[in-house]
Amino acid sequence: MKKRDLYLAAAVLLSAGILWAATGLLQKKEGSTLSIFVDNELYGTYSLWEEQEIAVGDTNICSIQNGEVRMISADCPDQICVHSNTISKKGESIICMPNRVVLEITEGENGGMDILAK
Repeated sequence: MKKRDLYLAAAVLLSAGILWAATGLLQKKEGSTLSIFVDNELYGTYSLWEEQEIAVGDTNICSIQNGEVRMISADCPDQICVHSNTISKKGESIICMPNRVVLEITEGENGGMDILAK
């Protein structure tokens, strides 16, 4: 390999790294919201940039911190939603099946679910 080949390889890797970082920043941009659905009805929308805890009826509590959402409490027996990873990007969701609660990251105020199953 020649010296110019190494420079070219380094430039390609640097460009790929910048593109990857820019894509990640674009997916997690300001204005994203958390939409909460209970029994297939919109319960409320909340900014990902305002830290708060949200009581969803008498059954679930979710938390927004540092632009990420997690379920911190649920009265369901399996607790799968509580043990789920945090969500922060458009399209990600946490679902509590027994209580029929869906936390979904949407974009803007008019975001919502595309399909609801009964």
